[in-house]
Amino acid sequence: MNNSEPALPPEAVQALQKGNRLGAIKHVSRINGTSLKRSKEIVDLYIESRPDMKKHLSSMHVSRSIIGLGFMIALGLAGWYWVIWAQ
Repeated sequence: MNNSEPALPPEAVQALQKGNRLGAIKHVSRINGTSLKRSKEIVDLYIESRPDMKKHLSSMHVSRSIIGLGFMIALGLAGWYWVIWAQ
């Protein structure tokens, strides 16, 4: 790590590795005593300085979007089934 990269507490790094960006921001705020706005800036700088982390978070976002889409389709099919067959 060079001087331009912000240091994050280990708890924040672990949260990011799990895809929990908000959790990382909260950890930085709690441990460093910074505002949530400043903590978000610190986390964002950390992510931007690490292309592997940026890619990891992006892929987790896509995965969650696909899971959400699958849930919405299943919910729609269940509703359709209920309207057509439950009457």
